[in-house]
Amino acid sequence: METLQFSTRLFQKDDAKVAAGLVTAEIAELYKDGVQKNIGRKVLIDSKDAFTPSVTPLKEVYLDEASSDNESRNSKSSLYILMAIGMLILIIAGSNFILLSVGQSLKKAADMNIRKMMGANFMHIFNLQLTENLLIVSMSFVVAAVGAFFLIPTFNRLASTQIYTQLIPVGSLVLFAFLSILLIALLTSIAPFLKLIAKKPAIQTTEKTGLSHKNLVTGIFVTMQYSLSIILIVLTISIVRQTNYLKYTDLGFSSDNTIDLEVYHLTASEKMALRDQFETYPGITGLTFTNRNYISGESSEYIKNQAGENIRARILKVDANYVSTLGLQLIQGRDFTEETVNSHSILINEQLINSLGLGGDAVGKFVDLYGTNYQILGLISDFHFDSMKDAIEPLILVPSKGEDANFMFIKYNPVQISQLIPYLKTTWEKVAPDKAMNFNFWDEQLNQRYQAEEKWSHIIGYAAVLAIIISSLGLFGLTLLIINKRIKEIGIRKVNGAKVSEILSMLNKDFVKWVAIAFVIATPIAWYAMNKWLENFAYKTSLSWWIFALAGMLALGIALLTVSFQSWKAATRNPVEALRYE
Repeated sequence: METLQFSTRLFQKDDAKVAAGLVTAEIAELYKDGVQKNIGRKVLIDSKDAFTPSVTPLKEVYLDEASSDNESRNSKSSLYILMAIGMLILIIAGSNFILLSVGQSLKKAADMNIRKMMGANFMHIFNLQLTENLLIVSMSFVVAAVGAFFLIPTFNRLASTQIYTQLIPVGSLVLFAFLSILLIALLTSIAPFLKLIAKKPAIQTTEKTGLSHKNLVTGIFVTMQYSLSIILIVLTISIVRQTNYLKYTDLGFSSDNTIDLEVYHLTASEKMALRDQFETYPGITGLTFTNRNYISGESSEYIKNQAGENIRARILKVDANYVSTLGLQLIQGRDFTEETVNSHSILINEQLINSLGLGGDAVGKFVDLYGTNYQILGLISDFHFDSMKDAIEPLILVPSKGEDANFMFIKYNPVQISQLIPYLKTTWEKVAPDKAMNFNFWDEQLNQRYQAEEKWSHIIGYAAVLAIIISSLGLFGLTLLIINKRIKEIGIRKVNGAKVSEILSMLNKDFVKWVAIAFVIATPIAWYAMNKWLENFAYKTSLSWWIFALAGMLALGIALLTVSFQSWKAATRNPVEALRYE
């Protein structure tokens, strides 16, 4: 009993909910007689769910992952991930700008105090600061917009998609840019302004203000930036590891040195002629016919188990060479032969035995398939005919001579591949000159099932690199501001006999502490995010401790390299120059 699924595109201008109810009811009534007829013929299961119409609003079709139409589509989750990555990088860059703006503005305390004594009010000083920051942020957005425009082709290649600039809502984009510019400029203006007006004028003219190594705000910003960087590093490593696991785990069959040749458009005689010609070529070590290539489409039937329950089983129609050509493991019974191809015999996998409750020895027992009793000829070991994202389903191999096959798998000697392809094309031209020849290397086809995971590993990897670069640039500037504030302290310590290593330790310890706190914060967040993502896979790798340790060590190492450059310059500086400078 087969489950049929198809879609019909309907356009309705009424209220969405009302339209959906009317359309589904109309379709159910329209196909009512046909459904009952197919249930009687055992083509459909005898259930109220045998035929369930559903509708999708046209504007949701592109992002509807459940739709079965053969057309280009995407997923909402992909868009949300990209938005989240963009926001993370924007937060890191924005926090850098805010932090460094605060540090630079506090160095202007005396200048602002003079303005206040000359009669400037608080709003005048704030407007001056806001105007300066608005100009800087606006120029940054212009540069970013130009850069984004030229990087669109690169992103299209990376994400395997297409961004149509003419479809971008310009009004919404301009509004977003305007609000972002205003928000960042306000934040970078308000923070230093509030700190400056809190100080008395007499103190401001004599007291050096600036970012302190013990400043709470500084610690929060650095911790937040490196937390996000560590999370992105963990995500990148984990996704790459899972993708490699999917691609290189033993699937239970051999796809190496195999060509997948499409033959669905050939006549039965042409298929047999090709087979006879190919079998004589010494570079071909095996070939087999089948109706599925594990890439597109599937066939299934419902059969009853020992308890009378309907069990869904996948169906593969294969010839007598299928098991040996793909290297499937026969556990019990025997394989198909040319003599048994026309008989009502089948091979089943371990999952189907468990689902049917047939016990340990199923060979010789019968299964009701297509309304006919098929005898179990042998038992094969489970193998991954679907993507490893999905659990292995019950499977039945039904014998066929190949006349109705859609694909021919050709095993070849890799040493002779350069001669094989021209031979295949020449032979095809002789047998079916008026029909197109399409073939693929099967292992490459199978790996393409994991393109989405590879795509996201690249995108998140580049985002992690960009986040670390931005964080490091901010940390570099922050270190410079803090060290400049402590020049006199460093000089005095060196005069009193402090070693370079002690100075380095003094300057670096707070940054190490901040990165350590970032690691503690990032680890559970990254662990939770990756666990949720891995739930999409039936077969997955584990989240090993070394992934988090490596991410933490990378973040710490990059932070120390960034900080130590300025710290070393300050620690090796002549203390006399430092004190003279002060």
